[in-house]
Amino acid sequence: MASHDLPEDLFLKFMEQGIAKGLLPECVPTIQRDAYLSRSYIERACARTLQQEGRASIAQLAQTLHIQPDALLPMVPDFERKNNWTLVGDTLLTRVYQEDLKRTTLKQLDTDGYITLLHVTSQASLPHRFIQELFQDLASTHACYDELPDMYFCKRYTEDLEKQIWDALSAVTTPLTMSTWIKTLDAQQDLVYVLLSQMTKRPDLPGVLRGRRERAIYIPNTFRDHQLAMIDSLLQASNYIEYDTVQHHYAWTAPRELLQKRHADLVLLTSCAVTPALIQALEDALMQLDTWVETRSLLPSAIAAPDVLTLVDAALQRVNKAAKKGTLVSFGQHVASTSFLQSIVDAAQPFIVQCAQTELANEKRTHSAKPKKGQGIDAKFSAQEIQVYIEQQHQLPSVLAEQVAAKIKRPMNDRLADAVKSIYVQTPLADVSNQEKSTNKWVQQQAAHLLSLLTKQRRTLIYDHKALALLDDASVRKSMEKYMVRQLGVDFLFYLVLLVTSWHAADQAELLNLTGLRSVDVERPDKVADVQKKEVIAALVCSETTYKEPLARLLDAMTTGKKLGEFQAYLYADTSNSNPLIERLGWSAPTESDLTEAREELIRTLQQQLTSTTASAATAPLILHLTTLALFQDVYAMPLNVSGKFVPAVLKQLSSRLDAAMVELLSSTQDAILAQQKEKTTTAAIDTELVKQVRQIGIETCKKQQ
Repeated sequence: MASHDLPEDLFLKFMEQGIAKGLLPECVPTIQRDAYLSRSYIERACARTLQQEGRASIAQLAQTLHIQPDALLPMVPDFERKNNWTLVGDTLLTRVYQEDLKRTTLKQLDTDGYITLLHVTSQASLPHRFIQELFQDLASTHACYDELPDMYFCKRYTEDLEKQIWDALSAVTTPLTMSTWIKTLDAQQDLVYVLLSQMTKRPDLPGVLRGRRERAIYIPNTFRDHQLAMIDSLLQASNYIEYDTVQHHYAWTAPRELLQKRHADLVLLTSCAVTPALIQALEDALMQLDTWVETRSLLPSAIAAPDVLTLVDAALQRVNKAAKKGTLVSFGQHVASTSFLQSIVDAAQPFIVQCAQTELANEKRTHSAKPKKGQGIDAKFSAQEIQVYIEQQHQLPSVLAEQVAAKIKRPMNDRLADAVKSIYVQTPLADVSNQEKSTNKWVQQQAAHLLSLLTKQRRTLIYDHKALALLDDASVRKSMEKYMVRQLGVDFLFYLVLLVTSWHAADQAELLNLTGLRSVDVERPDKVADVQKKEVIAALVCSETTYKEPLARLLDAMTTGKKLGEFQAYLYADTSNSNPLIERLGWSAPTESDLTEAREELIRTLQQQLTSTTASAATAPLILHLTTLALFQDVYAMPLNVSGKFVPAVLKQLSSRLDAAMVELLSSTQDAILAQQKEKTTTAAIDTELVKQVRQIGIETCKKQQ
């Protein structure tokens, strides 16, 4: 049969009709429709590509064949089954490729000691689930952990790493920060943390791991035991311990929790914990108290004020309950016995009678005739008057005297009322001369008291003046001389003009009238404000007749603040210029015994203040001031009584005469104080330990001079 060539377009039309009618089911046109590919051809072409590459995506195979991916996709399941391929997503993999991938990965596992399936997934660009299934049999031959579900390890690798970690933990003697230490290991960090977590469950681990992962810290048992033993030793030695101290020695457990766990009988306070022995000692001291005491002196100085108050209040309740009556009274910073308070009231009887007589003398019109029945005087003490009396007669601190005055005000006034009534009934027509003698006696008492204050102030000026000659810096000497005139000189002249006025006054009323002061101001002139002192001085000097000239010279020196020479005649009892006031005072030149007495009095005052002052950022300036004055007297055997503003200058003067370590300590404290004052805050970073050391130096220096 003869053959005929068909036109191309007719041939294509026949092929399309055949494909459309299902007569040519295994023919696939190319994208350009310039050729038709049979199913067997497509399969052979895919097989060649996969044999060469090991893997290919449907899109890649379709592109190679120049056909649409949708045309190839229905044939893939049959190709996969017949050729033992695996379709993963849209990618066909040969069995050889899968075996090579697995073999390569296992080789890497043997080399590195571990593999991460996510890393394999990323490198192979295959679904992670397929990679997991491909390597699932590793779970039976290699090490794996629930905490690291995507990783497999060689058992030898994990065993060696575990031994390395164990040896390192067994060797350390101080806390080890895991995040820093792990960086020194050539190991998989996640595995290290897993192994560490497992080791913490072992009873033979020679330490404890605090925290998790990067924040974890390993604490060896030897270090822990040493630190805890030190804490126990400090607690046993002092019967208390501050939480800051516990935190400093063992920072990995809350101080309260640690102390309560180790010592269940401790009393936990705000800033510290105390033992029952300390509380018992406090109660014993309170039981023996028959006068008064500052609560701080009953407990270690390091215990914070709120905790002192808590302990004392609790101890007072137990002591008073045991005594079945309130034998002790709390006044905040002080405690006093009720018998002591009663003794103050009893001892005040002469004073009460004297005050009653004064009240009667001031009520002459009431007593000018025989009184009517029921008529009387409503005389009462103010709390301030009682306070002044207590401070003078019993030498109580001002804070305590004020509180005691409020406590005993009622019984004092009851006794005053009884005294007024008793005197009124027994002597209704008492001789006025007796009352005048009583007020004259008060004036004499105040004159004696003023002379005592004046003499003490004179002594302070004498030895401050002598101390000036010991200073090397001329500018400091000049500044300190001004201070003596403008500050110490004001008190000296104030006491002097009051004393002179008392010489002129016939009775209490006249003295008060001449000075314009209250009775309490005359009795406590050291409590009068500086502004009022200067006003009184100016007024009394102006009205003075007998001693106006010498007083006027002192007033001029005080006002200008530069003429210390005017005071020197009084300090050294110089009568060469015929000063009648100096002659009337009867002073003599200072002697060696005066110097000894001044030194003893100053050092006694400094020690008392240092002992009663708690070391803190707020009290640092005062403690440094007191210590500096004590050191100056120790070095030069000369008392110095100046304000805190001269502390830097005095320390500079002493620096060449003190131990270098002590100078460094004092200088560091001074620098911290100056920084605190510059910031105008009491919460600046002043090391309390530094202040405690300065305070201890001051106390020891005072003791050495006694």
